Amino acid sequence: MSSTLIIQLKPIRGPMLKMGAVELFVDDALALTLQMGEGGTVAVAAGPHTVHTVLHGALKRKSRPCKVSLAEGQSVEVTGSYSRLWGNIKLTAG
Repeated sequence: MSSTLIIQLKPIRGPMLKMGAVELFVDDALALTLQMGEGGTVAVAAGPHTVHTVLHGALKRKSRPCKVSLAEGQSVEVTGSYSRLWGNIKLTAG
């Protein structure tokens, strides 16, 4: 039995130029490629993991890492929200 990361990227309000794909990495391995407003799931082994995103747009931007720890069979939701001020995605687990 494995554990599950549930990923949700909040949609961006208003127009956004040059917004490309968002790559989601779990423990430095590419797990998903999404757009803002989309979500997905990633099966992972129980234990501690580090999640970060790379946003492809006018510039390539890497988010700060988000650390999560999962028990066997547990699901944890990680939410990403875009900051227009910083031009990056903030990840929160909970």
